[in-house]
Amino acid sequence: MDPIKWAKLVKKAIDGESIACPKCGGNVKADFYARIIDGEKRGFIILECEKCNERIHFSRIKFPDNLETKDF
Repeated sequence: MDPIKWAKLVKKAIDGESIACPKCGGNVKADFYARIIDGEKRGFIILECEKCNERIHFSRIKFPDNLETKDF
């Protein structure tokens, strides 16, 4: 796994773009988890390939207020 290649996909996922797995080219599913902290929507994102099941998470993400997220 190359975390740098996955990290480059975070903004695309937040922007709602379709993203391909850097390992196998399969479709990547993104799950967003956030809560309001000090007036900002912050949390983490889980990216998972639906083909090869490669999975990674990134924390301390600041999300746009209009992005639909799950509470944690």
